[in-house]
Amino acid sequence: MIVGLSQNGLPIEALDIFGKMNKTNMSMDKFSLASVISACAYIALLELGEQVFARATVIGLDFDRIIATSLIDFYYECDYVGSGRKLFNQVVKFDEMPFKADTSMWSSILRGCLGHGDKPLAEKVARQIMKLDSKNSSAFVQFSSILALALVRKLMVDEKIQKNLAEVGVI
Repeated sequence: MIVGLSQNGLPIEALDIFGKMNKTNMSMDKFSLASVISACAYIALLELGEQVFARATVIGLDFDRIIATSLIDFYYECDYVGSGRKLFNQVVKFDEMPFKADTSMWSSILRGCLGHGDKPLAEKVARQIMKLDSKNSSAFVQFSSILALALVRKLMVDEKIQKNLAEVGVI
């Protein structure tokens, strides 16, 4: 139920069920916990997301691929790039991880790079995805978006153009 609510844009309802299950000490699988982390990311509840990850760690799911992928998405979506980068650095140390990162995990990192315009990291990640799955067109598309974004940002700086906050919906 938590998974369905979280995937259908109902994070508050997903978190409500999680809270009720948590109070009764019901056990949860990695899919439920990953969905709770995603729900926390959707509404930027950094502290709760980290508490859910702590619970996943206690029950031995901290190195689970699904949990790790959700956590990477969570940190990047909450604009907590430092922790996302730290987790990425753990992922790239294959010798220390009990599993190998798959294309899903690398894609989460690439989405974070796209959101934050991190071109150097995006290039490394895109190459890793392409090495694992040379037919993965989404990696090429996401990486090209990052390159285009970097070019536009450079042009704006060169031309001394500033974003008009009203045009981007901030005010």
